[in-house]
Amino acid sequence: MAPHANDALANYPLCSLRTVLKRFRPPAGAFAPAGPWEHVYGVYTLAGRAATARRAGVLRLRREPHNDQARLDVRYEKALTGGSQLVTARLRGPGDSPLATPTRWTFESLLRGPDQSAIPQTRRRRSAAVADGTVTFADETGREQLALAGAYTVGVSLFDAVQRFAPGARAVPFTLIDHYDQLKGDCLLSPGKKMTVTVAGDKAIPTRTVEQFGRGNMPWVYWLDAAGRLLFVVAGLEAYVLEPARPTETPPSPE
Repeated sequence: MAPHANDALANYPLCSLRTVLKRFRPPAGAFAPAGPWEHVYGVYTLAGRAATARRAGVLRLRREPHNDQARLDVRYEKALTGGSQLVTARLRGPGDSPLATPTRWTFESLLRGPDQSAIPQTRRRRSAAVADGTVTFADETGREQLALAGAYTVGVSLFDAVQRFAPGARAVPFTLIDHYDQLKGDCLLSPGKKMTVTVAGDKAIPTRTVEQFGRGNMPWVYWLDAAGRLLFVVAGLEAYVLEPARPTETPPSPE
């Protein structure tokens, strides 16, 4: 097989998406990271550097600013053996937060069978609110309170935050709330490399990266185009690739 331009990325995790990049067509036009936007990402599972990435699901994000606040609606679907997983969420917080930090959010997850019906006993629904350095989680079983020290954000909110992360910004330490309710301290969000990525039609696009590291959390790398639009994300054996916008499918998230 003839070498591809992206083979030069072999020592960086985007190499796992080489076959997908050959079909990727970058979006055109202006982009306002702090404004309203909707992004759809294909979710890919990765089985090694030489393997073909397999599209296994979709992640839809919709950001809606209002006055000094912003809302992020999330819908994540991924195929599993014999069915699929569905996660929906709604997060709210200050619109200008550097980490897109929410002050309250709700999320619901469930497993679905081959016919897409919910599997009994798999539905989980929780809410969260932060006040005075404490996050309170609540569901049908009761309430749980955990202390938060310093900056924090929810994992999915970083898809929003990195688009407003300036190229020359300093690294930001924070606490990650992973999967909406799992606290992981000693995390860091920092500027990464600049590189040229070759996509469909042998078009070369300039990109820059933002990198996320932390204790108990695999590294995440986010690729942004010149407008600040998030194009690709690679996190261990899962990756996300921006797709053309589709008609809105996101149902109202749990309140």
